[in-house]
Amino acid sequence: MEEFLEVRNPKQSPSLTLTALLIKPVLRLLRYPLFLQALKDMSDKDSEEHQILKDTLTSVSMVTEYINEVKRVTESYANVFDTILEVSGLVEFGISVRVSELLSHMTVMWLNAPGTMGRGWRKGQGPEMQCFGNNLSESKSLH
Repeated sequence: MEEFLEVRNPKQSPSLTLTALLIKPVLRLLRYPLFLQALKDMSDKDSEEHQILKDTLTSVSMVTEYINEVKRVTESYANVFDTILEVSGLVEFGISVRVSELLSHMTVMWLNAPGTMGRGWRKGQGPEMQCFGNNLSESKSLH
């Protein structure tokens, strides 16, 4: 692979690195909703094409929202995950957490927070926490 990339990028242009080549389709995908919306707006509202464009726009918009959310979560939490793994010593076992491997992410309210964490909150409320779900069955074992 390294040889293949070197042949295609002899001057080591930063726009032709592996990372740049891999991100190009994603960047193109993020432009599709605008293009599809313009096509839909120009189509006859009673036509089959209009309905197909509407359905396609919905699907592509869901994918782009997911991509943007993964990017946002990565920017917000990737360093936190790395720090937790490093401090806990799990890095030594070859364990890593990739945001793209997370199955879910949500904000939850800790309603029965212990000790001082629970003070200062109104009844029925508590501190907000970020929860991440991962498929642990595919994670590397510590044994």
